[in-house]
Amino acid sequence: MTDDVLARLRSALDIGGEIPDGLSKVWIYRGRILAADYRSPKGVAFAFDITVEGSTAHVAVAARDERSGEVVRAACEGIARSTTGKKVALASVDLDAADVSEGILGPMRRAHQAIFAAAAPRSSSVEESTWTHEGVAVNYVRRAPKEDCDQILVVFTSIRTVATDLDFDGPDGTYLASNRAELVFVHDDHDQAFCYYYGTGRDDQVARAVTAFVRHLAAQRGVGLEQVVLAGMSKGGAAALIIGARLPGATVVSLVPQLAIGTYLLGRTEPFLETIAGSRDGEAVAWLDEVVPRALADATNRDGCYYVLTSPGDDNCFDGLAQHAGAVARLRHLSVLAAGSARASDHFSTLKYLLPTMISLLGVLATGVRPDLTGVSTTTARGMAPAHGRRPVRGPAPVRAVQLRRALREVRASLAAAEAAGEPAGIR
Repeated sequence: MTDDVLARLRSALDIGGEIPDGLSKVWIYRGRILAADYRSPKGVAFAFDITVEGSTAHVAVAARDERSGEVVRAACEGIARSTTGKKVALASVDLDAADVSEGILGPMRRAHQAIFAAAAPRSSSVEESTWTHEGVAVNYVRRAPKEDCDQILVVFTSIRTVATDLDFDGPDGTYLASNRAELVFVHDDHDQAFCYYYGTGRDDQVARAVTAFVRHLAAQRGVGLEQVVLAGMSKGGAAALIIGARLPGATVVSLVPQLAIGTYLLGRTEPFLETIAGSRDGEAVAWLDEVVPRALADATNRDGCYYVLTSPGDDNCFDGLAQHAGAVARLRHLSVLAAGSARASDHFSTLKYLLPTMISLLGVLATGVRPDLTGVSTTTARGMAPAHGRRPVRGPAPVRAVQLRRALREVRASLAAAEAAGEPAGIR
């Protein structure tokens, strides 16, 4: 393949502008093939391959695994020229034609849309169902545990483009494929806008229903709440804290949760704010900001293990921990893992940076082990440098981590002294 042909193909394959959703990477293989890897929200992994023979470019789509192959073949049935194994031929295009760009991108666009719209098949170990409590329906998808595992992992989703999409690509996804626990993904679909699994109009009816549902899961399996792990990131992380605080003995894994939900939603996704708090004014923001801290202050689950993954760049969570040190210090087994890295400079970059850590931790917890990481840990001894194009992170990571450690230590000491004296301990 000549440099001129490659340049023309690169120009025709304006992937970022034409077919951006789910793009993983684009590369040239041995000067013969251009390939673009994708993964749909339902976990279907596929790639477009463009192979050049003389002056003709052959366009095909290939599935990356057998499960994805079923979806790709079915979705592209109406536009395929031929199918061989996991590979579906879409078109052959003359590189000297005037409409070479549309000839290549047109079939890719149609296949891409069809695959993203297709329903992914579920394995026989996955079921979808509904459980109702006090008139509130809890919709969930469930994957059976592996062999003799007696742990239950309940996953709450983050803010998604499509409300029915699940984090980690759901129970048939690859992220938690090796996790041994029973996986239960709970949908946040109780109104037109997400309600953080809390409720609508300042009524915590959804949180009550989900809490009762988790108790039902444990009773159904014949296990205690000590064998239940509640997990989520961002919105799902806040929900894991809210629900987990109500379940004595349960374990909570929360990646970059919003501790001040109202402040986070203000100017961002205000319909959610109105759904939960009833309005969008300052009083509603202030009320919603207290939902998570209040849940931790009033926690009946003080002895369960809490793992919070964050960074000094994730202001809402990291600063919120220090601001509400009195509430979080009541949790006897709280571990804060703070990433001191320039690659974790804000909420979303911290989520991406620590996601592999979260997945690994969930794998450990699925074995029944609860690592004792009590305290505040940082991943580097150096201060954070501002990432390119982003605002600087306020203060070096170690300094702010030390401040958080000190705040928690002082509050724990005052709480212990108050308890020993038989006096009520205040929350600040």
